Amino acid sequence: MECPDCNSINIITNWFNYDIPYGLDDNQVIITVNVPARTCKDCGLEFLDGESEDLIDVAIKKYEAQFKVLEIIRDLSGIILLLTILFILWIIA
Repeated sequence: MECPDCNSINIITNWFNYDIPYGLDDNQVIITVNVPARTCKDCGLEFLDGESEDLIDVAIKKYEAQFKVLEIIRDLSGIILLLTILFILWIIA
């Protein structure tokens, strides 16, 4: 790994929590991801690299998968409620 500014290989890594705003307006949530931040000891540049981007992508995909599961559960709850009402109406009729 080398510095994108000065091409030095004298790079140190520190891990930190990176907050990603996800969504729009009232539906926005913050996804927090622990990512490596690189610092060039020669020129002082601080940067994120491909490893950080990959970890961010994985965190977003995990959130989206969880959200889809919640949507499916909500949809199934509505279907179960509808079937229950129809069953009760069938019994009453």
